[in-house]
Amino acid sequence: LFGYIETLPEKIQTRYWTSYRGGTYGPYGEKTLFVLNKLRSVGRSLDAMNGSWHYCKELPTSMLQDLLLECLSCSLDVNEKIDKLAVESYMEELHLRPDADKDILFKLEWLFVPLMSHHSSKSIVSLIYEKMTEEPQLFVELITYLYRPEHETEAVTNHVETEEDATIKKNNALRAFFLLREWNTIPGIDKDGNIDLGYLKKWTAKAVELAKEKDREKFAYHQIGELFAKYPEGVKNWPPMELFGLMEELNSEELFHNYNIGLFNKRGFTSRGGYDGGDIERNNAEYFDELRKKCQLLYPSVAKVFGDLSEQYLGMAKEMDNQATIAKLDY
Repeated sequence: LFGYIETLPEKIQTRYWTSYRGGTYGPYGEKTLFVLNKLRSVGRSLDAMNGSWHYCKELPTSMLQDLLLECLSCSLDVNEKIDKLAVESYMEELHLRPDADKDILFKLEWLFVPLMSHHSSKSIVSLIYEKMTEEPQLFVELITYLYRPEHETEAVTNHVETEEDATIKKNNALRAFFLLREWNTIPGIDKDGNIDLGYLKKWTAKAVELAKEKDREKFAYHQIGELFAKYPEGVKNWPPMELFGLMEELNSEELFHNYNIGLFNKRGFTSRGGYDGGDIERNNAEYFDELRKKCQLLYPSVAKVFGDLSEQYLGMAKEMDNQATIAKLDY
């Protein structure tokens, strides 16, 4: 059939491929690439991608890249809506291809972040995170998307945006929120917790400097505090005294406040029996009190964070004890 269609006038071919609903089923082969390229030729790259995700391991790298780039400018008049599974499958496969163009892949990561923000693996934005650890400029750029300036003028506040500008700002804010929330690679610190203090100091100083220029210094410390809280606690180097020393040098109330929040949030939710009381919280209180004792002489501000957390958990332990007592009485 396809051979016959090729013999017809171009206008008829265009109408055929514009209305084609045959999909790309069956074994992968030359026919698959033929159909995909024909769909691309009539502006249906989005449909081509949606219908070929199950071939992503066989498709050439250039086809994966081109379809992802082209689908963003496709008209929904001739295409179905974007399939999240197709995008994730294509992106996962591209990250495994040694011949993938890193610049194109970085661009694709950035473009598709709003769509993939709930993906279980952060590997699909690995190039962005790699660049954030190398270039504090990108870190600060994300902060500018997520936060307004600290001293915003009335003229800026009353600026009337077009609908297109508002959409762009919203998508950039979504990108920034996801990327900053999920980022857990502290610059200069490897997976085993070893610290290149010189690199980390240089990165932090540049990030704070750039954020200050953008009138968002407070928010930079906010994010740095939460990032430092993601230092792995199970490694040999814990507690990281070098990191604590840098935190004391930075001496930012915003940093310490959000370091506290980050450590608390990192522990997630708890579950227990109805009559168990606050043993989990008491253990956490003891843990942070031990850290406080280790830090109180050389790192007093960090020690205060640990002390505050210890007191917070003691209060929560008392609440859980009370709940357990009431539950027993009700029983």
